[in-house]
Amino acid sequence: MPKTRREVARTVADTFLPLEATIQTTAADAARCVAMLIEQRMLARLPLTYGAEAIALTSAGAQHLVLAANAFANAHSHLHAIGEKLELEEFFGPESPPNEGGMLKEAAQLTLVQAQAA
Repeated sequence: MPKTRREVARTVADTFLPLEATIQTTAADAARCVAMLIEQRMLARLPLTYGAEAIALTSAGAQHLVLAANAFANAHSHLHAIGEKLELEEFFGPESPPNEGGMLKEAAQLTLVQAQAA
C-alpha cells in the first residue's frame, strides 16, 4: 500500500500513462481500419452498398475511440493540475509523450502510406 503522495502519484502515472498511449494508438488504428474497409471494397469493385453497415459501425466505433482518446488527454491535463498543486508535476507533465502531436503524426503517416499506394 502506498505511503506517500509521491508513491501514489507514481502508481497513478504507471497505470494511466500507458493506457493513455494505448488509446491514442488504438484510435488511429481504428481510423485506418475504416479507410482500409472502404479501399478494399473499391479494389474488389463491389457496389457501394456492400458492407456499408459494417463500415458505418466500424466508423462509429472509431469515433468513440477518438472521443475516448480525447477524454484521456483532458484527464491528463487535470492530473497535471493536481500534480502542480501537490508539487508532483514530474509525474504528469503538461502533455504526455503520446499527446505531443501523436494523433497528428499518425495521420501524417497514414497520408504518406496512402500516397505511396496510389
